[in-house]
Amino acid sequence: MVAGSDQANDYKKFSKYTAEWGVNFLVLNAGMRINESEGIEGISGTKMRQYVREGNYEKFKEDLPQALNENIKLLTFKNIQKSLKRSIK
Repeated sequence: MVAGSDQANDYKKFSKYTAEWGVNFLVLNAGMRINESEGIEGISGTKMRQYVREGNYEKFKEDLPQALNENIKLLTFKNIQKSLKRSIK
């Protein structure tokens, strides 16, 4: 998992459970994120969820890896929409 410097240590706490869960779990610190940055430097889960809440698929897919198939991008967007709607209830 790649996480920003503000969250990397929190995710590292899960590493003690990896054997129990049967997964390999490595946390990489991506460094400091500048919220106002454009492109990959400014990507955050919060921003991505906000794009979904706003229905802004174009902006959402701009921040996804270019190598992803368009159908996967759309499916990801729709799944996050569903998840956000469930969490509101």
